[in-house]
Amino acid sequence: MKTIRFHLLAIALLGIAILSQSFVKADMNVQAIVDRFNKASDGTSMKFSYSVNFEVNISQYGNYGFADTSAYAQGVTGGSNYFRTFCVQPYVNALQNMKSTLNYENGRSCTTEGNCLTIGAAYLYSQFAAGTLNGYEYDNTTSRTDSNRALLSAIRCLMGIKIVSDWATNDFLAQLLRINNSKSYWSKVYDPNRYYDIIGDYSVFVMNNREIDSDEEGQDFLYVAKNSSDVPEPTTVLLWGLGNLIMFGAFRWKKNIRNET
Repeated sequence: MKTIRFHLLAIALLGIAILSQSFVKADMNVQAIVDRFNKASDGTSMKFSYSVNFEVNISQYGNYGFADTSAYAQGVTGGSNYFRTFCVQPYVNALQNMKSTLNYENGRSCTTEGNCLTIGAAYLYSQFAAGTLNGYEYDNTTSRTDSNRALLSAIRCLMGIKIVSDWATNDFLAQLLRINNSKSYWSKVYDPNRYYDIIGDYSVFVMNNREIDSDEEGQDFLYVAKNSSDVPEPTTVLLWGLGNLIMFGAFRWKKNIRNET
């Protein structure tokens, strides 16, 4: 009977370890994404393609390498050599040929003016890029104007660039409150290197840009990349080890009983 109890306890602890791995993840491997992006052809890989209906296409510059667009819905918000995004800063020029770098420092990603991504802004853009943002008009370019205007307004509000006093007047801000009715939650600074259940295996960044030849400071855009964490949390490791220890103890206890008999 005691042996059965030992085995049941061990199995339960192992189950908890597996579940904790599913619900709690370690830090994301963001620095590798940032380094790869920033080192691609010395950062001169982006070209401002066009702006229409409050959206922007970023495409490949010349024959340089290009960003990873696997987080974007292919043919909808991205392709092998372009992705759709938004101008984050008001009243800043969008440059034609850009030296682009992902902004990431001290656990946050910010514009050149210091406005940082928040959980709400990162969530909305990651959903947009994946082609799954509820209420967004993906199909019709003309009617997409209203969606883009509302989404951009929501993102800038969440980043502290624009004031929207009544979130109920913006479809995307109102959508956030239906998920979690705390404005302060959605306005918390977002860390691209941290796993958020609401965002999943993606990291969102502000992309800072300068003109290739003159080094003039240009418009900042948003960018999202796939990410994942393969490193288990300390709690998971502890529970896994404890489960194995109990199973080993049960085995030794059972062996001792047999030897005594």
